[in-house]
Amino acid sequence: MTDVNPQSNGGQPAPNIREGFVVMDDPSVPPMPKPEIGPAEAPEVSEPEVAAAAAAKLQIDKWPVKVKLMHKPIRDTKNNLINEVSFREPSARDIVTMGNPVRFDTNGEMIIDEKKMTAVIGGLAMLFENDVLAMDPRDWNSCAYRLRPFFLPDPRGWL
Repeated sequence: MTDVNPQSNGGQPAPNIREGFVVMDDPSVPPMPKPEIGPAEAPEVSEPEVAAAAAAKLQIDKWPVKVKLMHKPIRDTKNNLINEVSFREPSARDIVTMGNPVRFDTNGEMIIDEKKMTAVIGGLAMLFENDVLAMDPRDWNSCAYRLRPFFLPDPRGWL
């Protein structure tokens, strides 16, 4: 190892090397090992998570769809506090009367129209719009994202 500090080298710095750097020229020093890069190990998924995912796929078209309100209960039309919202199956009439709450932008990104989705949540759950507006935002998003697939086209019908 050669120290390129000008004070330790007889006052003469090594050419083309900045002060304070150390040049590794000692053959007795082993080279640094190269990092081994390989495929990442597959994450371990527990059996309950696999079962829950399979159950969720089976439940996608079962009506009524239910969403638990995890953060704040709301009032129903009879002024009762509820911790779960139950949605009836949407129909084309719901889209015509309340609008389609899900659309795609020019980049192909899925957009949820908040005003239309609020009307849809209220209409499908038989809630007043003010009660839907009183939801915790996280609960509102849970409802919106649970209902989102039912307002998207199915490309299999285009073949």
